[in-house]
Amino acid sequence: MTSAWFLEKTSNKDFIDFSQVDQFPQFKNCDALLNHQKGKICFENTLHQKINDRVQNLKLKSTYIISD
Repeated sequence: MTSAWFLEKTSNKDFIDFSQVDQFPQFKNCDALLNHQKGKICFENTLHQKINDRVQNLKLKSTYIISD
């Protein structure tokens, strides 16, 4: 599955318009934030950190020779 395939098969109704939400999804560390903007920032930072942690732990292999 490629990202192009995903975009072709996904309609606009499946995407969340984050400029229109009343409340962002909450992680435990963001529960106490009532301010919309601070909640958004906490959500984005926490999500970024969780994704980064998972990517850092991946064991990636290449079938091609890679030269920098």
